[in-house]
Amino acid sequence: MCSPGGKQNRKLGALAVLLLFLVSSYWTIRCQKESGTDSTSLLLAGLVLAGPSGCPQIIGDGLTLCGDTVVSLEVSREEFDRVAPWPGIPTADARRYTKELLFSRFRDDFDYVVFLINDRNAAAGGWSRSVSQDVTGLGFSPFDNGALYGTSGNLNAVIYLTTLGAITGGPFLHEIMHTWGNYVLPSESASHWGLSSAGGQLGGWDPDTFQDLGYTNGNGKNVYQASKGESYHYFGVNANGGNCMPYSPIELYLMGLIPSSEVPDIKVAVNPEPEDFPNGIFAADSIDTVTIDDIIADHGLRTPGPSSSQKHFRVLTVILTPTALTNEDWNLVLDDIREMEAPTKAGYCENFASATGYRATIQFGDLNNSLR
Repeated sequence: MCSPGGKQNRKLGALAVLLLFLVSSYWTIRCQKESGTDSTSLLLAGLVLAGPSGCPQIIGDGLTLCGDTVVSLEVSREEFDRVAPWPGIPTADARRYTKELLFSRFRDDFDYVVFLINDRNAAAGGWSRSVSQDVTGLGFSPFDNGALYGTSGNLNAVIYLTTLGAITGGPFLHEIMHTWGNYVLPSESASHWGLSSAGGQLGGWDPDTFQDLGYTNGNGKNVYQASKGESYHYFGVNANGGNCMPYSPIELYLMGLIPSSEVPDIKVAVNPEPEDFPNGIFAADSIDTVTIDDIIADHGLRTPGPSSSQKHFRVLTVILTPTALTNEDWNLVLDDIREMEAPTKAGYCENFASATGYRATIQFGDLNNSLR
């Protein structure tokens, strides 16, 4: 027969074993997260780790709302295999999803509809399809194709991103920038900065890194070198590495966040060709200098300017998937969204606020208040 003290010791011993098991499980999960094999549905003492609060919430045919922040759109495997891979959702399908499914359940409260593909293995990529624009001075005339997408002019663009982690992994900030540019500088890389010192989310080099190497190549062109930053030896003509690049002065100007007086002169390579491009070396007939006054003379002043331009943007995020999402899937996207919309950045790469120099903010949540 056991004494009361013996029973107490057994309870303490059992509690210690349980505590040790939970600590061990914590470090197992932590290691799995760090190795890229996060499994938030692991069993712990017979319990499944909880999913996000208020998730899932069925709101329509194939539509599920999670955490008041993100929506999944479940389609057949056949349809998913047709629309999900690069080059991405066909225009007709993007319009159908937005007009017939999303805006049948949500009010016209959003600046962007962002489609994330439920795929963790695809190469990072995406596109932005402009829907409407009422800003002038961007290099094109205002337009409104909102009726094709079920919106009355509030929606700026529909964005497609190839992977589930593309909000923080990129190219989310890049695709947002396509709302405003590039249509003001000559470029061999359409709608991007190409070989110029506009260096930002849409490509181009850091102006402080540019140098004339002082010789010509076999075609008689002058040879130059530049990079996207002092700690790099290269730059991109279309992009500069996901979200790890803030918006440049010309990008901030086009976004309506800084005045024209804060935009430095921009160097543009004339008739460029690659020389040793992985090391930022290229050749060109010459280097032109384009001033902000040149841009304004050609396209007009960006209107509205910083005093009255839009500073807060709303996003409706939609995960396109052929199967129901797991708690792990939901949590991955929700964590990315929290990081992207936070008032300060959490790591090395930028979130929206930090990329704008804390001049603008972005919001993904409060979707329940936008339901019809």
